[in-house]
Amino acid sequence: MKIASVILSFALGLAMTSALQAQTLSDLAGTWLNTQYIDGLKQRFTIMTGTVGKAAPLAVQIPAGKGERIATTVFDGPTKGLGCTLEREKTAKEYVVRLGCGTGDSTRQWIVGIDERRQEYIALYAATDLDAPPAVYGRMPSKNQSLGFILERAVNASLLTGTYQDERGRTFTFRNDQSAVWPDATIRYHVAYDADGTDTDYFTIDGAKSGSTRGYAFERTATTLKIFTLRTVKGRHTRGALIHTLTKR
Repeated sequence: MKIASVILSFALGLAMTSALQAQTLSDLAGTWLNTQYIDGLKQRFTIMTGTVGKAAPLAVQIPAGKGERIATTVFDGPTKGLGCTLEREKTAKEYVVRLGCGTGDSTRQWIVGIDERRQEYIALYAATDLDAPPAVYGRMPSKNQSLGFILERAVNASLLTGTYQDERGRTFTFRNDQSAVWPDATIRYHVAYDADGTDTDYFTIDGAKSGSTRGYAFERTATTLKIFTLRTVKGRHTRGALIHTLTKR
C-alpha cells in the first residue's frame, strides 16, 4: 500500500454512546497517553472534522453498539492537505493505537503498541490484523511528553529504525534518535512523507561541513530497505535510480 499523506488514528477505549464536543476530550481518560495526545493535538492541530467528512461539525463521534472502536478524532495536519485521525482499539491482547499514513485506497496502516503501565516505549508494527503477530519496525522512549517529539520520532522510527546490510556486506544502521551510522559517516536524518502528492517517501540527511542537506527516496518493507536517488522538479519529489538494496539484520 502507498503513502500519500499522514493519517494518525486513535480510538479511546471508553464505553460511551453519545457524541462529544472537542473541548471535552481531556475528560475522557486519565492515562498519560490519552491526556497528552489529545490535549497536545488540540493545541497543535486545527480540529476540522468528525468521522463523516470535512463538513462535519464534531471532532469526536462515539458510536452506539458494542464495537471496540469507541471514539475517533480527526484533525488538520501540520502540512496543507494532510488529515489526521487518532483511534484507540482493544484487541484480544492489548489496547493499541492505529497509526496510518495515506488517504483512501493509498493508506498504509501501522499498529502502535503502548506500554501504558511503564510508559516507556512506543512500538510500531506493520499489520492489518490487530491480533496477528506484528513485525516490529521500531521502538522509542515515550517519557518525553512533548507531542512534537512523539509524533516526529514515532513516524521516523516506524519506517527506518533498524540495522541493515547491503549487497557487499556493509552495515547501515538507522537509530530511533534520528541518527544513522553508514559505512563512511555518521549522519542525522529526517523522514518526509508524500506531502506533495507524488507518492514518494524520502529522507534527508544533514551535511556535516557544508550545512546543506541531501535527500534520498526509499521503499521500506518488513525485511528490506531500498534507497534511491531523489529527483526534485518544481518542488515535487520523485524516485530516481536505485542506489542500495539493504536487508534487515
